[in-house]
Amino acid sequence: GHTDAVTSIEFIQSSQRLVTLSKDRTLRIWDIKTGKCFADFQCKAGVESCLIMDSSLGVIISGGNNGRIGIYDINNGEPLRIIDGHKEDIRTLAVTSDGRFLLSQSVNKEVRVWMLDWNLSV
Repeated sequence: GHTDAVTSIEFIQSSQRLVTLSKDRTLRIWDIKTGKCFADFQCKAGVESCLIMDSSLGVIISGGNNGRIGIYDINNGEPLRIIDGHKEDIRTLAVTSDGRFLLSQSVNKEVRVWMLDWNLSV
């Protein structure tokens, strides 16, 4: 398992998997039926504080304590994009229902809206 505190958890209903994020700077994907971790990868955006998962886009998005947002491939954990956009820790993330926009909120009450294209460019 993780070597430090877990900061966020997301359940993937369609595949019966659980995604966990930890202060040890790792994202792990767990099989609910077996309890085994089958994917473990380092977060490139810094110490992570929040997490969302969008299976329709095939990504895991994390917000860091350094103001960075990491967008990772849900299958292999490869970073697709690291966004430097906030000056303070990110606390909340959301993707619009159409998958076109990412919203982020930091501890200084700043909210940013990012336009995502199909190649996950911002």
